[in-house]
Amino acid sequence: MTSNRSASHPSRARRGAGCLWNLLTLLVLAATLGVAGLVGWIYIYPTSPLNPFPPPTMPALAVLPTGVPTDTPLPPTATFTPTPSPTATQTPTPPPTATFTPSPETSPTLLAGSASPTLRPTATLGGYAFVVKDAPLTIQNIFHSDLGCNWLGLGGNIEDLRGGGKLYVTIHLHGSLDGQPIDIYTVSGAARQYGDGGYEFQLADKPVASHNSLYIQLLDQANLPLSDRIFFDTYDSCEQNSLIINFQQVR
Repeated sequence: MTSNRSASHPSRARRGAGCLWNLLTLLVLAATLGVAGLVGWIYIYPTSPLNPFPPPTMPALAVLPTGVPTDTPLPPTATFTPTPSPTATQTPTPPPTATFTPSPETSPTLLAGSASPTLRPTATLGGYAFVVKDAPLTIQNIFHSDLGCNWLGLGGNIEDLRGGGKLYVTIHLHGSLDGQPIDIYTVSGAARQYGDGGYEFQLADKPVASHNSLYIQLLDQANLPLSDRIFFDTYDSCEQNSLIINFQQVR
């Protein structure tokens, strides 16, 4: 009797432990299904109060104003009817035919103060745009009176087609003086004491005699000649230590 009671007691204990584990399994399964259902519900309805992290509230949609109804009558517009005006019929008159008569070539000069300047000659020796206006002139140094006889120089003025000063023409002085080579450049307008297109070179600090060993020539910005080479003499005299050579434009 005693042995049967003791054998049935462990059997009841095992059954009780199995029921407990089954109950716990059911609770875990129910909790899992509940959590899955809650997640699915939040996924479908994210704004549900059950969602601990609801999405931000979207702003309200703007409502655009509706257009003007098509049946709204437009204000009446005035209709302007132009009145035709009589037009005069004018018969065009053909212009008179101008007849050009060539005139013989002349070599007029431009007079100072003249209201209607005359044209320069169009043909020059060598075909250059500038020619020597007058023969080279030798005078006493009057442009640098402080130097007196301690000077030997060359200067002059370059005129344009109307007799005004021609600026920024390159003047090239080349050759030799007293055994020394000379190769100097300047531009017109740099020495206004000779005129608006004046230029000047200092040849030496004393009068020196020479014969055709120096020349000057006008050049354009590409160093192409605008005049012939003008050779000149210098003199060993304080009364002739300043040379003047002027140019004029002829085309």
